[in-house]
Amino acid sequence: MAEDDQVAGGRLRAETRASSLSAGKRARSFAGNLLGELVNLGAAGSWPPVDVVLIDVATGRTVKTWHEGGADASVLLSVLQEDLAKMPYGEFVEKWDIPSAL
Repeated sequence: MAEDDQVAGGRLRAETRASSLSAGKRARSFAGNLLGELVNLGAAGSWPPVDVVLIDVATGRTVKTWHEGGADASVLLSVLQEDLAKMPYGEFVEKWDIPSAL
C-alpha cells in the first residue's frame, strides 16, 4: 500500500489544547463574544478559545493549529477525527492544507 493511500489516522491525530492566543487576543475574543451574545440575545458563543491541533503520530510534532472557540472547536475536532478515520492520507493532506514536509 502506498504511503499516501493509508488512512490518515495512521499518521496523524487531532486533539484540543488550551488556547495559545496572547492575553490581548483572548480579551478581544471575550469582548467580541460577549457583544455577539448580547446582539443575538443569548445565542451560543465561541468562548472559551481553544486550539485544535493536528499532530504527527511518529514525531509528536504539531503540524497544524486552528484557533477556535467553544462549540466551533468541538465541531472542527469531530470533523477532523472523522476524516482521519476514513480518508486516505494524501486526500486528507490536500483537503486540510497540511504542509507536505511531514
